Amino acid sequence: MGDAITGAGRRTTGQATHNNIAGPIVADPTSHNVYAVFGSGQVGILKAKTADFNDIVVSRSTDGGQHWTPVLVFAGPLLSTNANVFPAVAVDSTNGNVYATWSNKSSTGTNVFFSYSANAGTSWSDPIIVNIAPANTAVFPWVDAYGGTVDVVYYGTKTTNATGVLAPV
Repeated sequence: MGDAITGAGRRTTGQATHNNIAGPIVADPTSHNVYAVFGSGQVGILKAKTADFNDIVVSRSTDGGQHWTPVLVFAGPLLSTNANVFPAVAVDSTNGNVYATWSNKSSTGTNVFFSYSANAGTSWSDPIIVNIAPANTAVFPWVDAYGGTVDVVYYGTKTTNATGVLAPV
């Protein structure tokens, strides 16, 4: 069986399973495609130097996990971080659409982002910020989808760049 992260190649991951943050692996029960989401730093700049994983990648396997094709979904600003890690991916089994969500901390705050693919992970929509005031800081997102309905949930707080316990807003 192949590896979704090291299979993404040196440019994306430095051919290492360390210095990356993996999310869940999900399968489309109709097409049998398998998807894995992970956060990664930029090779030579961030790899092995920091845990600032500013990029989000979704890898797709069409052969049961033997081979993987990575697609960059989000390229965060250099030295930003996918704070609080836990990128997530989901497949709507009724239409095959794939959805990804993650949090990213930059100089402007910590937000939850969302992107989708309507062509089996080949290309992705422009990421959008999900959280709005009063959730000035949002972390730990999760996504699920069924029947054309997508749910994204996250923890949020009114505090900007909170470092302590997050309270619901």
